[in-house]
Amino acid sequence: MELIRNKGSFTTTTSMRIAGLDISRCRYIAIDFDGTLVTNKYPDIGEPIPKNIEILKRHHLAGDKIIIWTCRQGKELSRAVEWLEEQSIPFDWVNENPEFETGSRKIYADIYYDDRNGFIFPENIGLGEGA
Repeated sequence: MELIRNKGSFTTTTSMRIAGLDISRCRYIAIDFDGTLVTNKYPDIGEPIPKNIEILKRHHLAGDKIIIWTCRQGKELSRAVEWLEEQSIPFDWVNENPEFETGSRKIYADIYYDDRNGFIFPENIGLGEGA
């Protein structure tokens, strides 16, 4: 496996690829809900952001584990989960990664998508140009 520095982040290269995504191992993807999968209209649910939803679906197709990572709680969280299910947006867990217990509220993931951290460009994490 080779590490390549690309625009400030690292990516691995391997011959095992599907739809431009490295599938040599499962990655854990944490993705925010408000402002990332939907426009930020909290406590309501905003409009879908198709490009980010497509990125999430490509990760799922490649076998990555998807964690919805949100500050929503109670009824607002339930509404967000229902919305994801109604839209057929795949995810494995919400606000947890039971395969990697950290003993704190912070979850383990390989990649974090959040509108507050300045999005990672898809080509920097093996999703190909313009994904």
